[in-house]
Amino acid sequence: MNLIFDPWIPVRRADGIRETIAPWQLTEGIADNPIVAVAAPRPDFDGALTQLLIGLLQTSCAPESSAAWRLWRQEPPTSETLLERLSTIESAFDFGGDGANFMQDLTLGPADFQKKPKRQTMALEGDDEEEGLTPIAGLLIEAPGKITKDENRDHFIKRGVVTGLCPHCAAAALFTLQTNSPGRGSGYRTSIRGGGPLTTILVHDGGTAVSMSLWNTCWLNVLDDTKWLSGRSGNPAKQSMPDRFPWLARTRTSESEESVTTPDDIHPDQMYWAMPQRIRLAMAKQDSNACCDLCGTTEKPLYLHYYAKKFGVSYKGYFRHPLSPYDLVDDHLRTVLTEPGGIGYRHWLGLIENEPNSVRQRATVIERFVQESPPQRREALVWAFGFDIYNSNKVRSWTDAQLPIFDLSKEVRDLFVPIVKNMVVVSSRVCGMTLRSILRASFFKPKGKKQKRSKVGNSYTEIIWVCPKPLKKFNKAEEDMDKAVLKEQRALMYSARSAFWDNTEKTFIDAMRAIKNALIKVDREAENAILEQWLHDLRREAHHCLELFSASGDFDGADPRRLALAEYELNGALSNPQIRELLGLPKSTRKTA
Repeated sequence: MNLIFDPWIPVRRADGIRETIAPWQLTEGIADNPIVAVAAPRPDFDGALTQLLIGLLQTSCAPESSAAWRLWRQEPPTSETLLERLSTIESAFDFGGDGANFMQDLTLGPADFQKKPKRQTMALEGDDEEEGLTPIAGLLIEAPGKITKDENRDHFIKRGVVTGLCPHCAAAALFTLQTNSPGRGSGYRTSIRGGGPLTTILVHDGGTAVSMSLWNTCWLNVLDDTKWLSGRSGNPAKQSMPDRFPWLARTRTSESEESVTTPDDIHPDQMYWAMPQRIRLAMAKQDSNACCDLCGTTEKPLYLHYYAKKFGVSYKGYFRHPLSPYDLVDDHLRTVLTEPGGIGYRHWLGLIENEPNSVRQRATVIERFVQESPPQRREALVWAFGFDIYNSNKVRSWTDAQLPIFDLSKEVRDLFVPIVKNMVVVSSRVCGMTLRSILRASFFKPKGKKQKRSKVGNSYTEIIWVCPKPLKKFNKAEEDMDKAVLKEQRALMYSARSAFWDNTEKTFIDAMRAIKNALIKVDREAENAILEQWLHDLRREAHHCLELFSASGDFDGADPRRLALAEYELNGALSNPQIRELLGLPKSTRKTA
């Protein structure tokens, strides 16, 4: 199978019909019934395959200038033109058989494990250490490892659910793993952006069939050569195919700390095709009675195992992937990773707009879109997604969301961004006030305990009651009691925080749009009215969350006095004049109800 010529990417057209296409068919039917999205059996495959299509266009069809980029945006190329361009790299996209294979180690195979210590094999569940084989489920990032299996801790993601993958799903899983690769233990390298990078993709910016198409989504995220080749994230002089597609040559292994791959060693194209994991699929087997455990097809051979080995490519240095935001500290780039708790409007600054004097920098494609797109464009969306990975190799969740990006002149943007920043700050403070009130209403402070502040997530402070001495100095019953209370508090805080941010998102986005229009019209009175209404809605949601979550525990343990005290304290906190001052509103002449 060749991933350029053969249909293998599942997509959905505007009329809802699903089909499988080859990359060169991306613009077929774009005027009447365009392809609007990837429609893979998993959401992480949707994100990865969209990135793959962007990478193919960036690698083979990069425009020479901004003018050339705008030309294809206005008049998409025919499928024949795309086929001609993509044919220049088709030799790097063979999948299956001997020789170079897409995203797979060129030389890895059974011979590498026959005389090697058992500890060299990847420690995923069900490994056959004698042969170095790993079950194909290991290509899925959330797959439980061997230690998890041995300790019987695979409670939510069970072993044995996926035992065979068709070539289409195997290719998607392999690219997804290499693109988001977590550490998976000592010697296993993370992706070029780190383990679990946050990806931001411009989705569409208009209401026509072409602007809503998958082609437009992909082309919006392609940079012209002047930007793509002029940065510090690669060496344009490295023109050989292995410098762009690392699986076409022997892997640059990294047994020692000095064996790293820097931007000087590779072409910028390799940022889309980085290969940190040494993996080689074992030969696929045909079984007429078996089906792919992801897509259900029974017409193709299935991959059941793969070979994996430590010390793949170790990418180090100033790699600025165009689809990810970064923190820039002392000239060192650090990719923004996906955080627990989902993606929402609290992330708007840093992902969509650059906050003044902040180390956080939005993705290059969004920066280009804001700076160079015509001012008369419609509102666009940014699709942000990624794996939330903790302890280097454990997947907590997959998260994705869409956030708006507005068409603003520089003058309006300079007024708009500080207002939005202060609205996010106010939301964070109100969230913290709400959570503290919930704790006050739900948990009694025992005698002899002291108050301690601790960080939960990245957006608020919870208050927990802890023992003044280390737990080990108390008897077992007291230790178990405090651990149980702490666990219950944290669970309640995470639930309440998520509910607060989710329930206030729509009103926040609506207020942003209204403020944008008021700024364009230079209507200060309307702007204040919008902020007053938004603040009223925020306070109402704070009281709603307090009422909801303070009543979520044991009914017999409820204390009306504590609840009344929590309500009183929340009212006082929400009446703090600093909140109105942050929003630029005049002082209130009455108390908050």
